[in-house]
Amino acid sequence: MGRQRKINAFTLIELLVVISIIGILAAIGLVSFTGAQRQARDTQRKTDIKQYVVALETYGNSTDGIYPISTTSISLAGLCTSDLNLAGCSEDPTAGQTYLYQSNSSGTNYVVWAALEGTTNLWVACSNGLVGESIAPPVAGVCPLAPATPLPTPPPSPSNTPMQLPSPTDGPTPTSSPTPVPTLVPGGNLLVNPGFESGSSGWTGIGSGGASVVSTQFHSGSQSLEILQPASGTKTVTQIVNVAAGQIYLASGWVKTALSANSVQLSIIWRNSTGGTISTTTLGSQTGTQDWTQISLNVGAPLGSVTAVYQISVRSGSGAGWFDDLVLQ
Repeated sequence: MGRQRKINAFTLIELLVVISIIGILAAIGLVSFTGAQRQARDTQRKTDIKQYVVALETYGNSTDGIYPISTTSISLAGLCTSDLNLAGCSEDPTAGQTYLYQSNSSGTNYVVWAALEGTTNLWVACSNGLVGESIAPPVAGVCPLAPATPLPTPPPSPSNTPMQLPSPTDGPTPTSSPTPVPTLVPGGNLLVNPGFESGSSGWTGIGSGGASVVSTQFHSGSQSLEILQPASGTKTVTQIVNVAAGQIYLASGWVKTALSANSVQLSIIWRNSTGGTISTTTLGSQTGTQDWTQISLNVGAPLGSVTAVYQISVRSGSGAGWFDDLVLQ
């Protein structure tokens, strides 16, 4: 009788084990692929938001620091075609989602954001330069991101240089005092033609849109700036000066109003070396019919400030505001 050949084959248990391993590997690969796709879409959102910020800053540079005004959330794609006048308007890669925009009531600050996938957080970019994730949407154009708190500077390490003792023949050892660090203090008023006695010299926005230098109203001298309330939007007159970051400045101005609606406002817009807005400080506002009143505030130039825009704003309505003896020093 011939020898029987033994045939080796997989058992049912071995086949089930192999099938299970293949299924697990396929599931892991699917999850990894899905996560990579989600991350790629979020990266696109961050890039799109950055491009919109560049477009908004370009718009603000041409309008004396005033951005499109909308205190409620509106689509960035719609704003792109109506105000920013861009040829290509990026939209959220996920159907049904959209990039959003919101400003404060005067248009001096804005926030743009996109919804991130796999979380309830938002990717936010603000006109003050802050960018990052937020757990809550902005309200009335206020940036929801808190500025970073700088870490305290560690004390200097003690020197290992041995102290030299005076010899008996030496005189008394002089007492050394630390060298004071000079602090920049601006000298005088940084504004050119602050009382408008030289007409519109030094100022932008005078001579059009209801802004003119008049001699019928003045706090001192013989002239002042008059701005008639526009039918809609906001009329601004500005002047740009150089400032030093960290310096405290006195900002003030005399204001007279005869308004039936809304208000006039004095503010300082702090800008960095590229002209981008860091933040805006409102000095004060005035409504109704009031005689000459001084608005004054001590303001600090935030970190990164190189220039400041002294801005006079009159919002829509009926009436006029007059401005004189403006100061930034």
